[in-house]
This record gives sequence, C-alpha cells and structure tokens, in this order.
Amino acid sequence: MHSRREFIGNVAALAGTLSAPATVLGANDRIRVGIIGPGARGMNLVQQTMACPNVDFVAFADIYTKRLDAALKVAPKAKTVQGAVIA
Repeated sequence: MHSRREFIGNVAALAGTLSAPATVLGANDRIRVGIIGPGARGMNLVQQTMACPNVDFVAFADIYTKRLDAALKVAPKAKTVQGAVIA
C-alpha cells in the first residue's frame, strides 16, 4: 500500500520532468529582429537585444554603407538593405 508521502513525491517528480524546457525551440520561441537605421542609438539597441536569449538579428536597413558594414560585424548572418524608399 502506498502512502500519501510516496504519492506526493511521485507527483512532484513527474511535475519536475514535465516542466523541464524542451531542447528544440519552436517558431514561437524565437524572436527575429530587423532594424532600420543601425547608427549609434540603433546599435545600442542591437547590443541590448542580442544580450537576450533566443533573439536573432536577421536584417539591417540604412542608406549609409558604413553603418551596414558595422552592423554586419555584430550579426554577420543578417541581410542588409541599402537605400531609401520614396513613396
């Protein structure tokens, strides 16, 4: 016959294994970020955001190539877009 202590211990052990995080992140577990204008303030935001877990920078847009080159040093896999769109 099982005691209440054994039952509670088994439930606690089961709850601990069920609450363990999965090793594979799903689509909703990652944040993909793009930034327009990676100048001084923009790169400050990039550095702060990259310190967060599960964040990927995927794109930078600016009219200045030097800023895009500097941004790629921080996130080399990101795409870059140069130019301005006039509507």
